[in-house]
Amino acid sequence: MAIELQHGTVVEGYRLEHLLGQGGFGAVWRATSLVDGRDVAIKFLHASVDRDGERRFKLEARILDGLSHPNCVTLLAHGRVPDGPHYLVTEYLEGRTLTKWAKGDRTPAEAVFIARQIGEALIYAHRHNVVHRDLKPANVFIVEPPGAPPIVKVLDFGLAKMTGVESLDITKTGEMIGTPGFMSPEQMRG
Repeated sequence: MAIELQHGTVVEGYRLEHLLGQGGFGAVWRATSLVDGRDVAIKFLHASVDRDGERRFKLEARILDGLSHPNCVTLLAHGRVPDGPHYLVTEYLEGRTLTKWAKGDRTPAEAVFIARQIGEALIYAHRHNVVHRDLKPANVFIVEPPGAPPIVKVLDFGLAKMTGVESLDITKTGEMIGTPGFMSPEQMRG
């Protein structure tokens, strides 16, 4: 029997609260841990995703599991629901994307502060043999704790690549990976 994802459904110890968004590969829900009451975000892989998509989802879990940096989203759990979808549980973030944050009146100092944190996340990822490949404002989240400086969280490692691990690269030679408006020239050339 397939599990139905809806408000109130309990999945692997988390109660689904509301749908945050969905795309071609999956849906993201805000949920509450039944163990400690913590709010989390759970990304479920759509059943219609092909084998390569499933492999990318599992690779994202592996990548996030190996990253522990204050500017990278934190993975809390991952797996597959029995007779159901694969899932990733991450910390729940309150704030806004860089896209929305940048629409306000920002000083150069604020922009540099945010850019530095993005750079720190990428340097850390690169030192751990991870190349994001889809860095764009929608995949950068700004958390603004009251009375504290903003904290950047780089999200969505679904198109990331682990360098030096050939068997884990799902991308076919010449395949364009990323969002065209934010891709480097070498990505555009495949």
